[in-house]
Amino acid sequence: MWRKLLLFLWFLQCVVSVAAADQWYLILESELQNLEKTWKTSEVEKQSWLLQVRALKTRAENLESESASLNAQLRGQRETNRKLALSFNEYEAAQLTLVSSKNGEIAGLKETLGEERLRLQKSRNLNIILGGILGMAAVLAGVFLYVKIRTGGLRLPLRL
Repeated sequence: MWRKLLLFLWFLQCVVSVAAADQWYLILESELQNLEKTWKTSEVEKQSWLLQVRALKTRAENLESESASLNAQLRGQRETNRKLALSFNEYEAAQLTLVSSKNGEIAGLKETLGEERLRLQKSRNLNIILGGILGMAAVLAGVFLYVKIRTGGLRLPLRL
């Protein structure tokens, strides 16, 4: 009989626990509905976030490819600038050498011109001195002849 009584009490306990569990499930049903609503809104938000993530990944990939392209262009421009600077430096060195050689030629020509001017000046001075000497000799010869003719000391043979 104790067994039956224990079995009855155990059965009663199960029934009471099922009834209590039923109420617990009823309370959780409303909470479950709230959870389902929250889950649905979170799913919608999740999809929205995933779309934004995809859009941002696409934009990041585009920006990375654009950045790579711009970096390649920058490297090309830097290489071009380096080559142009090198070429300009070579040109400038060549021009400097050319100007230096032309300045040397100009200095040589100026020296030659100075020497020629000096030689010309010496020649002019010599011509002036010789012209003066010849002029004085001519004047003296003329005066001498005049004096001789006037004094009768010089007789000119006149032959025809």
